[in-house]
Amino acid sequence: MPGWLNRLIATPVETTQDADEAVSAVSPGDDLLAARLRGTARPVPIERGEIVDFPLKAVPQEFPFRAGGALPVRGPRHARTGGPGAPAPAAAPAPPEPTDPPTVPATRPVIRKDHTMGNVDVILKDAMQIDGAIGVALVDYESGMTLGQNGGTVINLEVAAAGNTDVVRAKLRTLDELGLQETIHDILITLDTQYHLIRMLTAADARGLFLYLVLDKSQADLDKARHQLATLERRLEL
Repeated sequence: MPGWLNRLIATPVETTQDADEAVSAVSPGDDLLAARLRGTARPVPIERGEIVDFPLKAVPQEFPFRAGGALPVRGPRHARTGGPGAPAPAAAPAPPEPTDPPTVPATRPVIRKDHTMGNVDVILKDAMQIDGAIGVALVDYESGMTLGQNGGTVINLEVAAAGNTDVVRAKLRTLDELGLQETIHDILITLDTQYHLIRMLTAADARGLFLYLVLDKSQADLDKARHQLATLERRLEL
């Protein structure tokens, strides 16, 4: 028997009134306990190993958590119950956002060589020094585009150059139909007041291009102009 219970039973009650109140609280049938409360009985020794049954009355209570769940965290009452002043519960960490797949670099586009680089501007400026020069242009006869020009205040070089691409393509097609393995060096178109001189470029990096020179017929020396334009064509760097 525990020591505290042995002392409780062995200690007599101080007053009769206290004894009567204590006895009235004893369950019926507990005569030994009532006698000890009155002080009229002495403690009875209990042998080691003897089993003493004490009736226990307890109200079963539910556990505040399920089997296998996490145990409640001990802490201040407000923190456990969520009362006033309780700190807000910590937000659950957001799941990591899916990362975008690595960007695959696009295939590098094929860029046509810029014919406005090199010494094109210098060559076109020098061509304007030819006697009787009205305007000069560098033209791509495959696309009809003017890649560079100088002068042209009297004539629209872009329109004239685009129209003369048809002339060049027609002449090349005629040579092919005739089966002639020949190279066109220049094409001359003579008008009433003008010479239109087309100089084909023969360098490997200048295939499909030609120089287009417009001359004032009254001031130009045609043979000299053809020779000078051929010299400029050989100096041209693209």
